Amino acid sequence: MLMEKQIEEMPEDTRKQLTVFEDRLPVTIIRGKQKGKTVVITAGMHSGEYPGIPALIALCQKIDPDQLCGTVIAFHCLNVTGLYEHTDALFPEDGKNLNRVFPGKADGTITERMADFFVKEVCPCADFIIDLHSGGFAEPLVPCIFYPAEETVKTESLAVAEALTNQYLLPSYSTVGGFSYAANVMHIPGILVERGYSGLCPKEWIDAYEEDLKRALSALGMISYAFEKCEHTLITEVCYMEFEENGIWHCEIQAGGYVEKGSVLGTVTDLFGDPVHTYYAETSGIVMYHRGGIAAETGGCLAAIAVC
Repeated sequence: MLMEKQIEEMPEDTRKQLTVFEDRLPVTIIRGKQKGKTVVITAGMHSGEYPGIPALIALCQKIDPDQLCGTVIAFHCLNVTGLYEHTDALFPEDGKNLNRVFPGKADGTITERMADFFVKEVCPCADFIIDLHSGGFAEPLVPCIFYPAEETVKTESLAVAEALTNQYLLPSYSTVGGFSYAANVMHIPGILVERGYSGLCPKEWIDAYEEDLKRALSALGMISYAFEKCEHTLITEVCYMEFEENGIWHCEIQAGGYVEKGSVLGTVTDLFGDPVHTYYAETSGIVMYHRGGIAAETGGCLAAIAVC
């Protein structure tokens, strides 16, 4: 494997910046002076989810290889073309969502080939994977962490998740996303961290992400970084609701708010303003994220409610 060979050829106590996968992906590899775990960190899988990108760049500039145990492989932005074309989540080249196409195809479209590259070249190098996300352009979100439901990696993944500052820990059963395929299919522990939303990137979100990355590396025994643990709420079930039609969304909920089963979440009208559908909460719980704009589309995410 090319990635594994590149890492093995690096001297200990060194940092290397390069581009991989068809000369598309900027990656920093930091090999520590001491032996330890190899962690893969990815940002910008969804190009409109910004805070993780500058946070990861800053972290890589600050890590001292002399004080690092193990190896950090940091992909600063997976959807570079989408970043510069201001797309939300899709790759402009093929209109696909990288977090929905794993394990990919070696002879597929650009997004499918990238997923295949990660499965074959990157994931086998990893002892742990951290994937940084945010809510989309129209998706207010409460900071949270997804951990894998796969029993063989859940405990190790939760141990790292519980070192971070995000309160809510949610299960992931997906097998088509980057972190989730690696964890739930390839049995590589990891977490997907969510912070920020709506195409915004204030400094406090960047700083919070950098703090969480330091905490994660400390929990993995890779750096020395003292911190006090925060309280967490372990969620074991999430209710995902989708729109059943196109229309104008009149939202009556907010991220972080509690809803009772049967309460009104909002109404969809047509473009003349006539009511089409009123949506009610299918369970009681906390709204993790929801559609924040006015456009409802058939099959689009309406809300994710953490059952509690």
